[in-house]
Amino acid sequence: MIVQGATARSDGAFGQCDPGYFPPSILVGSPVSRKSRFARRLVNVLKVLHDVIPCCGVSGRAFAGTPRRWTTGEPYLPVALITGYRIAGPGVILDEIEKVDTSRYNRRAHDALLAFLERETACRFHDPHVQAPCNVSHLSWLIPLISLTASRDHCGAIAG
Repeated sequence: MIVQGATARSDGAFGQCDPGYFPPSILVGSPVSRKSRFARRLVNVLKVLHDVIPCCGVSGRAFAGTPRRWTTGEPYLPVALITGYRIAGPGVILDEIEKVDTSRYNRRAHDALLAFLERETACRFHDPHVQAPCNVSHLSWLIPLISLTASRDHCGAIAG
């Protein structure tokens, strides 16, 4: 397995991180290479509580939540996972992210995700539902892809 990208270091892709944390990472492979299964197996072996988020057809509101003033208000996805698991760093597997809704009507999913993937920004992310800054920087993101895209700038890449 070849590890490449901004987060790769000489001591390995996941070295010098918080216990149970690994940097946002892209798993690249052909459509039948079982990247999603590998991602689930990886977080299970690392004993990281996680959710698999099926992204096919999902809009940005699924990740970005909605403000409290709306009757359907809900927090951002990372905040919901943190409160649901009651830990600071659950894992997130974004399955089939290439198939998200690209319409700007309900906010693009890629736009909503960018702030979560950059650790400095994620340290003090303001959630409009919670109405306070939240530290969502300890989440571990795995993104299985068929090919590298613009997301590569924000993640390390694992190519097999």
